[in-house]
Amino acid sequence: MGSDSESLLVCSKFHFEEKVLEKLVRLEHKMELTEGKMKKWEDSFSSKLDKMDSAVRQTNEFVESIGIIHAQEQLRFNDSYQEIVERFKIQSKNATNFYGEQMKISLESLSLRIQEFGVAEKNRQKALELMQYTLYQEQQRFNDSFDLILENFRLASNETINELIATQQKGRIQ
Repeated sequence: MGSDSESLLVCSKFHFEEKVLEKLVRLEHKMELTEGKMKKWEDSFSSKLDKMDSAVRQTNEFVESIGIIHAQEQLRFNDSYQEIVERFKIQSKNATNFYGEQMKISLESLSLRIQEFGVAEKNRQKALELMQYTLYQEQQRFNDSFDLILENFRLASNETINELIATQQKGRIQ
């Protein structure tokens, strides 16, 4: 009778450990998948930040070049003014219209780039919030799975203990 009880205990313990190991392997696999997703999100986020940095750099270069062009034109106009007043008036009028259109176009382009930058920033923020939300969901799923594993473990342990007690009580009765 002692050997039958011991063999049942060994089989139950082995079966229990096998189930726990299976669940642990599945849990580790889920964690690896989650880590892979996080790595992809980090890479994507880094790429988007690089693109935004490039857009900011281009905008700064554009603004700087407009400033240089404006400074060069201002010097040229001042020198011309002292030499030929009447000619300057005609050229100034034409140049003002031309440069006014150029500045208008440049400012519109700059405004468009600023709007694009704003949209990119909003998209980055949305992506970050989505990543945080997804991470929160993954954490919740992990916690729920862990709680379920613990509950199943508790139930299985209680069931095994009850079976063991019942087996021992049968052995005492006989």
